[in-house]
Amino acid sequence: MRFFRFAKPCLLCHEVQADVLCTACRDDLRHVLRTGRYCACCTKSSLHADGAGYGGLCLGCEAVPPPYQRFWASAHYISPLPELLHRWKHGRQAANARVFQWLMRENPPPWLAQCGADCILPMPVSPQRRLWRGFNQSDELAGWAARHYGLPVLPAAAVSREHRAAQSSLNREQRYDNIRQIFAPGEVVKNRKVLIIDDICTTKASISELAGSLHQSGAEAVFVWVVACSE
Repeated sequence: MRFFRFAKPCLLCHEVQADVLCTACRDDLRHVLRTGRYCACCTKSSLHADGAGYGGLCLGCEAVPPPYQRFWASAHYISPLPELLHRWKHGRQAANARVFQWLMRENPPPWLAQCGADCILPMPVSPQRRLWRGFNQSDELAGWAARHYGLPVLPAAAVSREHRAAQSSLNREQRYDNIRQIFAPGEVVKNRKVLIIDDICTTKASISELAGSLHQSGAEAVFVWVVACSE
């Protein structure tokens, strides 16, 4: 009886257990983890490997390098992640954050230990969206990563974001237009090696724009870690 008094329900099946997910649900959820060798800067597969043993650059990133040095997504954005994210962001079921943190813990970037990142930046949201939603989900992911890896989180004021239409409400072409010149980094990013943390990546429009603005503001290097990608 003492076990049931302190145990919590699994966030997926709601059976009583002692961790975020029960053993069965953890095993089921591992099917969403990205395994294999991927390009170090995008979501495409890469047969090449660099000195660290993970995927080198694909031909597209070799020809036109992105505005960030490394990119990683821990999982594919497939069921049940869309449902869990919707409940977290729009249903305010905060406990679902722990599932996304579990995915990060299970499948971190293979380059993280070698990249030299010295701070973490949650994907910024506008003050209006933060007020409407009540929180920024990337803050919670970044907070977990900061505690786990011992890195400081840049303050919310480090990068301001202009309020515009939500990216999720737009098509691919509109997203790129909507995000242009939306970020304004402050002096605090100068000479820093910044690790951007975000929940979901679809077109990389927001990430690319943010990374470019960080470099323009003097950041030495920019790395990206998202929980899941849809590509």
